[in-house]
Amino acid sequence: MSQKALRREMRIWGNLEHPNIVLLHGIIDHPEKHGCYAMVCQWMSQRTIIEYLADRPNFNFRSRLNICLDIAHGLSYLHEQKVIHGDLSPVNVLMDADVAHLSDFGLSNVIAELQGPSFYISENSGAARWAAPELLRPAYHEGIEINPVLTPACDVYSFASVAFYVITGSTPYSGKRSNNNIIAEIVLSTGRYKAPPKPAESLLTDACWDILMMCWALDPAVRPDIAEVERCLRRL
Repeated sequence: MSQKALRREMRIWGNLEHPNIVLLHGIIDHPEKHGCYAMVCQWMSQRTIIEYLADRPNFNFRSRLNICLDIAHGLSYLHEQKVIHGDLSPVNVLMDADVAHLSDFGLSNVIAELQGPSFYISENSGAARWAAPELLRPAYHEGIEINPVLTPACDVYSFASVAFYVITGSTPYSGKRSNNNIIAEIVLSTGRYKAPPKPAESLLTDACWDILMMCWALDPAVRPDIAEVERCLRRL
């Protein structure tokens, strides 16, 4: 089951070609672990955007916005191809030649198929701060199992969180470390939703903040699609 799901997602990734997508050259059997696979991907010389931005603390708003546009452009392409990333965060945005590339999309779909999205969130420390609220709801409600569904709107929410990080240098809900604390902050016990607060001092403009807030809408149905987000960002 897991091998079949993984190979399916790898076939999808292998057929994608875009300047903001990490190319997948193929998969190989792990030389030491039977039944495990290794991915052979395009080399990204500037590592993740975490290391990239750490080396460039004086980047201005326009330079940071260009990274966000790269991410939005790549995500828009994925959605055009009917592919949901499902795990967008800074560690999955890689840099090469000062261009952002998306990686590791589809792998969360395999995990969700096997264990459910709630398992993925619970087993990955810090993953909750990038995930859409609809993926953070309890796995059970009144004794009935609930399996959240990954949608393009989930990616749009995650994009806003990554863009927030790129522009401000801070992670959403930076004062919270554990997934449980983050979930409590995002979805309170009363069911009310709390979006990340706007930093008092940052490069984040009011117009850019308004775009992020649209992407962070609690109702996935009212979030803009990523193509519209990209158009809005290009007008800044």
